[in-house]
Amino acid sequence: MCVEAGKLLILTDLDMIYGNFLLFIAVNNVQSNNLTTVHLNTPYTKYFARVALGAHSNPMLYVNPEFKCILVMDEKKLEHTDPPLLNRFEKQRLTINDLLLEHHISLCKTLNEWVQQISMLEQTEAQNKNEFSVNDIFIGYDKEETIQSLVFDQCKKDGDIDDDLILRRCKERLIDTATSDGIVRAKQSILSKQKPDEVVEWTDQEGQLIIINTFSNINTDIKACLNEVTCQIDKLSTFKTEAQLQNRIKHFWLDSDDELLILQLAKFIIEQIREKYKKKRQTNDDILPKHA
Repeated sequence: MCVEAGKLLILTDLDMIYGNFLLFIAVNNVQSNNLTTVHLNTPYTKYFARVALGAHSNPMLYVNPEFKCILVMDEKKLEHTDPPLLNRFEKQRLTINDLLLEHHISLCKTLNEWVQQISMLEQTEAQNKNEFSVNDIFIGYDKEETIQSLVFDQCKKDGDIDDDLILRRCKERLIDTATSDGIVRAKQSILSKQKPDEVVEWTDQEGQLIIINTFSNINTDIKACLNEVTCQIDKLSTFKTEAQLQNRIKHFWLDSDDELLILQLAKFIIEQIREKYKKKRQTNDDILPKHA
């Protein structure tokens, strides 16, 4: 055990035991009521602590003087953390930026400029401000962490390659997380005016996965609407098992020559029944709210 052996202990996301852990954190505090000091006929003094976790307890746990503990905590959770726990530790704030070298910072700056350019539309004289931001194309984007952690991770994987290739792979990973409408808007972005060939490359990739809500009737003749585009059309209502659906998807990607896969979902049925539910709920307050 790290406490007895005097090893370094690093804990993270273990809030459930931190309260019990307080009993022996203050190893150097000889006056603590939770520590028992035993003076032997040796040059050393031994410390023991009482530790309890649930129904299990150890009234005489040996605490090595060399024992050290590091708690890794999310800064956003500090306000909900017990003050006694925080008071036991020396506090240090560590962000992803503290791990970056000058080389990483340079790549982050270049990649951040690219993200801004592909996200925002070219402004016209009639526009006072840009209507779209980075978060509209990259869901969950965090300006304090996303680019920095991506560059750091990619450099760790491909440390021996040149910067252009690292940036290329970072862009590919970002594009994989981009929304479909964001990719479509990229054709009108600032980047499309500066580097049109690059935008065409990102927007015309093969094997794209795009979800489109057509709001059309499930009985609509899709093939007639698409004219010359060859497509595989399946209705989810026809599948009885998950295996049947998997086989059809596998057929599209591996066996067929179709260019497009379309799965039709009877969304309008959900909306029709939902309207009936709303009318029923207006006359009966006991009906619980529902969401789909």
